[in-house]
Amino acid sequence: MTGQIVISGMTAACLMSPPCWADDADIALDFFHETCLAAESDFVRVSETASRESWEATATIAALVPVPSWEVSKSWTADVTGLGAKVLIGAASATLGGQAIDSCTIAFFDGQFASFEERFLVRTDAEKFGEESDGLQVSRVYVLIAGGRRQLVKVTAPVSPSARHMVMASSIASRTRH
Repeated sequence: MTGQIVISGMTAACLMSPPCWADDADIALDFFHETCLAAESDFVRVSETASRESWEATATIAALVPVPSWEVSKSWTADVTGLGAKVLIGAASATLGGQAIDSCTIAFFDGQFASFEERFLVRTDAEKFGEESDGLQVSRVYVLIAGGRRQLVKVTAPVSPSARHMVMASSIASRTRH
């Protein structure tokens, strides 16, 4: 009887804990939200997080820089608890049209991310701004308020998602630090 109580208690605790019921899309969305949206896509802050979390620096990856002509950019790989493959993280900073902007991009691989965009829309006040497709991938741009400021978010995924595929999400916003 005591064994059944312990197992029942452990089961109940697990069901109430997000890591026990979260899937790839939830874990990826939480990581994107924490890294890029809620705490701002600020280049300096993302770089500080990379150092604090011991993300592995990589050569700059152009796909992680959502707009050309960046002044400075950095890329890292990191393990995210609950995901099977490392993620790529990129941060960039630039001045466009006299406006200082920063970006934060995360690419997630080899997971079940088909519902990432749908859950992103449920969790935010995002409004679709545009869409483009090259036949293999579709990119959608959204406008939303997150981290106390207006941000553009670009979500890129395969046109025909397989059971396991990739998704990339970028945030672009005015710089808040100088």
